[in-house]
Amino acid sequence: MQPNRATIYSNGIADFQRVFTVSGNKINRISIPFRQQHLGDVLASLTVSGLVEIESPPSFQPANQDDGSIRLPTENAIIELAHQLAGADVAIRFGNTTLEGKLVGVQDHEEATGGEPVTGKSLVVLNQEGFSRVHVNQIEALKFLEDSIQTEIDKALSRRLRDIKPNSTFIDLELTTKEPSTEAIIQYTIPAAAWKISYRVMLHNDASIEFHGHAIVDNNTDEDWKDFVIAVVMGQPISFTNDLADSKTPRRSHVNVVQESAVGAIEIEETEMAFDRVREPEPLYPASYESHSEQTQHFRKNLMKTASVMSRVGSAAVQEAEITETGDFCIFESAKPVSIAAHRSAIIPMFATTLAETRPVLHYLTENHVERPFRALRFKNTTTHSLGRGVCTVYDGTTYAGGCILPATKPGGDSLLPHALETAVKVVAKLHEIKSQRNRIRVSDGVVYESYHKTATTEYHIRSSRNEPFLFLLDHDDRLRESKTDVQLNRDDEIPVSLETEELKNGRRVVFDLRANDRLELRIVQSTVTQSRTRLTGNNADEGKSKIGWLHENLIESNTSLAEDPAILNCIAIQKQIDETSLRILQTTAEIERLGNRQQRLRENIKTGGVAQQTVRWQADLGNAEDQIVKLEEEQLPRLNAVLKEAHHRLFEALSNLVLEWNE
Repeated sequence: MQPNRATIYSNGIADFQRVFTVSGNKINRISIPFRQQHLGDVLASLTVSGLVEIESPPSFQPANQDDGSIRLPTENAIIELAHQLAGADVAIRFGNTTLEGKLVGVQDHEEATGGEPVTGKSLVVLNQEGFSRVHVNQIEALKFLEDSIQTEIDKALSRRLRDIKPNSTFIDLELTTKEPSTEAIIQYTIPAAAWKISYRVMLHNDASIEFHGHAIVDNNTDEDWKDFVIAVVMGQPISFTNDLADSKTPRRSHVNVVQESAVGAIEIEETEMAFDRVREPEPLYPASYESHSEQTQHFRKNLMKTASVMSRVGSAAVQEAEITETGDFCIFESAKPVSIAAHRSAIIPMFATTLAETRPVLHYLTENHVERPFRALRFKNTTTHSLGRGVCTVYDGTTYAGGCILPATKPGGDSLLPHALETAVKVVAKLHEIKSQRNRIRVSDGVVYESYHKTATTEYHIRSSRNEPFLFLLDHDDRLRESKTDVQLNRDDEIPVSLETEELKNGRRVVFDLRANDRLELRIVQSTVTQSRTRLTGNNADEGKSKIGWLHENLIESNTSLAEDPAILNCIAIQKQIDETSLRILQTTAEIERLGNRQQRLRENIKTGGVAQQTVRWQADLGNAEDQIVKLEEEQLPRLNAVLKEAHHRLFEALSNLVLEWNE
């Protein structure tokens, strides 16, 4: 008999293949246990394979079958049920008497005692003789005579039991076969604890490197996995919950038989699907093995292979898993059946190999540590299968050498795995200030174009006190974008050093050999040319906006060779006229405001009255102020604005026609 099989995915889904022996000439009843909340997943994935026929459809109790309206209390059960089930037919036995009738409710009454009276409770029952009362303490048995009431009580008890032992349910099948005896494979999928992967890397004195992979599998079900072939899958199939396990009666909408209004004309848009393309849906459960054989054989081809046993240098022999790549999935299958008890976990060896193209290195990145590099593995996946993301432990001989995270890696892919800080090698990084020097200026169409040459220099001083060489990898983050980079490496002994550079997303990696007790200086110079634009004129002459000050600051005050250029001097002269005219406009506006304030005071004085001679003088002053305001507003201010507008226009034309170019 072939073993049962559990295939566990890294996204928390497990696919089970349960194998059952089916005998001929009889009905074979099979019950599969699982948790109640997994019923929907089982119904969505259940298949039956083999030389068998399904005698009757698989049956199950709906997940919400125990839903009901009765709440079963844990204390004072009879009193609470009497409150909830008033009106139900009951039979109450007390002493040698049985009282039958309709339960009315609960009545309180005081009972005399040796001290303070206490409140007693009795059930009230209505029968042919009228209302009868039975003290709760006298009741020996209480039975509800209606089957529907008893069903509701059973549901409440099931819900209580489910709280203690949750999720217990079964799917029942009846199978037959025409063979004397055969095997039936029942396959279904349920949520399960996601498996994890754990790696081991062993560094040996002969420079060989062992690489082991282990699957950590958790059996978080309530069932022991006895002699199961365990397969773990790297991949992310789509998974979701559903309501297949719930018994539901859809809510229906109300339809008026007599319509409020007659139906008007409607139009139906024709679809593109032709009627001859519509197919009947395929049945969920195959009637025989032949109808499902191709799918089953394909599954067996990928998942049911014999594992090989290999021993690796320096470690115990392990039985490796069989490894299969199917589409985007990588499947690791245990070499032989294993047993994992319920709520227990196991570590299952998956593979052991050597890494011919992986080597130990030192890696330095300022963000990881300012002064020290890390011992790392320059890892390359030389296996024939994908590797999932997992914890990796490194051993140097028999010494624990640190841990790291191996990212998901396809065959042929590589990654860098830092696992320990290297304390015998020190790196001092010096970031010099970024220098910016203007090297070219061009003025055209009223725009100044400035070119700047920027350089960023970084020095790395590396000192090793180890008596062993290393391959050193230094990651440098670019300080200037889109720059040209020059890398120089010098030793104290001036022996030439060969190096390689590799492009990174935001920088570059420099690779070189670090000898025993070495002293190196790595110098990285980045250079780039940037350009800025400064518009000397506004969009038109009316805006009157310009940056003539740039010319004065950069050409006149800097005493360049263009300081005496007539075109530049003309622009500056026009700007001077603009500044003077603008100042006069401000002064005129301020004078108008001053005269207006004086007029306001004179009007207030005239209102208050006074000596006639004084009033006459105030009135004369008021008239003079008005004459001055009219002259300023109607003559002087318009003239100044016209002069300013004309000067702005001339400056706009002069700057637009200015063409200059020189190198610094």
